[in-house]
Amino acid sequence: MKKWICSAGCVLLSILCAAAGIAADDGLVAWWRFEQGNAKVALDNVSGIKDQIKGNFKFTRGSTGNALEFDGLTTSVVRTSAQAPKLGRAFTIESWIALGGYPWNWCPIVSQEKDEESGYYFGVDSQGHAGMRLAIDGSWRAVTLSFGLRSNQLKSVKTSLRPAG
Repeated sequence: MKKWICSAGCVLLSILCAAAGIAADDGLVAWWRFEQGNAKVALDNVSGIKDQIKGNFKFTRGSTGNALEFDGLTTSVVRTSAQAPKLGRAFTIESWIALGGYPWNWCPIVSQEKDEESGYYFGVDSQGHAGMRLAIDGSWRAVTLSFGLRSNQLKSVKTSLRPAG
């Protein structure tokens, strides 16, 4: 796993990753508020890490504070896998997004995976369905919503993993 990539063909407001027993008191392990204006870095307000913003993008006004508008093809917020948050057995990933249009294929919101053998992937498919894919006990598993997100509508999308028992 070379990189931890946060990307979407949409407006990405913030990503909240919560992991049991990791990071701050409330479990938050990463949070990008995009308050830096026009720099080519996205400050993770939890870890203090400055992640590189690649591709074509612009800072814009969000529903609360600033947002980052991705171009849908080239934009990503990139962090080395060594610095990626280590998610526990239970976690939640949340993002506020507004799709400008539907992607051609799966478009990642958060991705830290390698060859569908290890890691996790949370994204949106070509019909606006959000889905989570991750390696569990050596198998690549996937769950996809049965309804799609509408384009040009701000929505919170969230996925959680809670082990049974």
